[in-house]
Amino acid sequence: MTVAEAIERKNSIEYDETLLNEMKRQYANATATVDKENKKVDAKVDDLLTTLVGKDSDKKLSKEDQEAVEKPYREKNEFEFVDPLGLYEKIQTLEADIDGFKSNVDTVLVLSNATTFIEVDF
Repeated sequence: MTVAEAIERKNSIEYDETLLNEMKRQYANATATVDKENKKVDAKVDDLLTTLVGKDSDKKLSKEDQEAVEKPYREKNEFEFVDPLGLYEKIQTLEADIDGFKSNVDTVLVLSNATTFIEVDF
């Protein structure tokens, strides 16, 4: 990379940072949505079990009966996070690239500016 390219990249790195922030925001929103919806499923399962047993009843469901109600409902209604792009890995890669560039570019530019070559012809 030439000095001019390094300076241009240093000035335009903010676009990559904007992309990184948007990717993180969307990933966080997607995982939060999955968590929120799964909590609703948990609450609904609890309601189903309470309805089956009765609110004031001291009766307890056997583990098999509980699974017979809970498992099919969860399989049908539980949310699962699908990441076909591998966004988490892309976020990690982009973040590492940005951090690596930022940490190295200033050092390289300072060395480039501080080094003077003098050619002497005899």
